[in-house]
Amino acid sequence: MVRHVTLSTRHFLSATTQILKSFFGVKGWETMMSEMAGGLFIFDEIHVYDAHTTALILTSIKKLSEIGAKFLFLSATFPKFLKDKIQAVLPNLSEHALDESLEEDRKLLYIPRHKVVLLEGEITEHLDEIRSMLEADKRVLVVCNTVKRAQEMYGLLKEYAESRALLHGRFILRDREEIEKKLDVVQLLVGTQAVEVSLDLDFDTIFSEPAPVDALIQRLGRVNRKGMKGIVPVHICKVGS
Repeated sequence: MVRHVTLSTRHFLSATTQILKSFFGVKGWETMMSEMAGGLFIFDEIHVYDAHTTALILTSIKKLSEIGAKFLFLSATFPKFLKDKIQAVLPNLSEHALDESLEEDRKLLYIPRHKVVLLEGEITEHLDEIRSMLEADKRVLVVCNTVKRAQEMYGLLKEYAESRALLHGRFILRDREEIEKKLDVVQLLVGTQAVEVSLDLDFDTIFSEPAPVDALIQRLGRVNRKGMKGIVPVHICKVGS
């Protein structure tokens, strides 16, 4: 039997920490290492970790590969420099991407799903547009760059939605998982970068603060996810908090 562990940003404290700490000589590290030998480790969106954590992970996978472990790295936006780092540690790792010769892959690559609408000013200046979308029974995603701004926007918008949720990284894992179970039915979701990974969501539109291109791609991936709604507007503010 192959033991496997999926490592995503949602489960960083529970899964990744358990693995990393075995390399620091904690009590019982020998048992931990023996249990991981020959295991399969799946890293979801590894690029979102900070530099220190990424360095620890790269060192760990090098050691784990020496005891027969295997690895799978998943991301829709994989930075080349990180690919190179991983390839240097695991030289036999192969890369698999979408294939233009396959019809289903071609649809994912080339069928347009979004029309970008740039908004002047900060996201707080566009409450009326967001409220009008909610009143039109649209499912709306609002993404802010800080917890404070997300909390502020949630307080200003929650009464206009039939169902709503707030999601950010300060929730403890148990509470966050309970929130995530309900996200596929809420009309309004206000969140931070926490919405960018490990969530299969399909909203009608988004209002986002400015962010790096790879982060924006992840955010927009939560809107018209299946491409069944034609081309939908996605709103990006020019000024962040």
